[in-house]
Amino acid sequence: SSDTTDANIRDYYTAQFRSLTENAHVAGVMTSYNAVNGTPSPADTYTVNELLQRTYGFNGYTTSDCGAVGDIYSAGSHDWAPPGWTTDGTTWTSSATGQTLPAAAGGQAYALRAGTQVNCTGGEPTLANIQAAIKAGVLSEGVLDNALVHLFTMRMETGEFDPPARVAYTRITKSAIQSPAHQAL
Repeated sequence: SSDTTDANIRDYYTAQFRSLTENAHVAGVMTSYNAVNGTPSPADTYTVNELLQRTYGFNGYTTSDCGAVGDIYSAGSHDWAPPGWTTDGTTWTSSATGQTLPAAAGGQAYALRAGTQVNCTGGEPTLANIQAAIKAGVLSEGVLDNALVHLFTMRMETGEFDPPARVAYTRITKSAIQSPAHQAL
């Protein structure tokens, strides 16, 4: 875990992301494998939601690094559970009620709640985890709807659902790869 101050996070660690978000209007961002102040990056509401989305105005999609959602809860990695929950690496248990939840479902739920809309999966079956998290009450359909709006908005903006003839980049051929014009850039 990178343990640091709010000033360091804002002024040092995320300054380049702020500039890209506000000035270049990037479409997608990937969280990292590490934890920030004890919270795994894909589940960190401070960096993903408060800073990236609400402070810097990011409106694109956020994806985890591949397997990083699994790292949230895995005993061999962060072995994390949110405040009010304990973990044994496979199950989260509510300290208040004794309710249990598969750790994989909890990790997926808290990543989505933080604003990580895409889980580049490792070994966890995402659909089953989302269903278990909703059933347990740790994930709402509204959070899931918000994630889907971000994803499908991007897919529509890139023309994924349009006829290929209307999407200019579908006419780019392999000859453009490593072309002299691109090399000159």
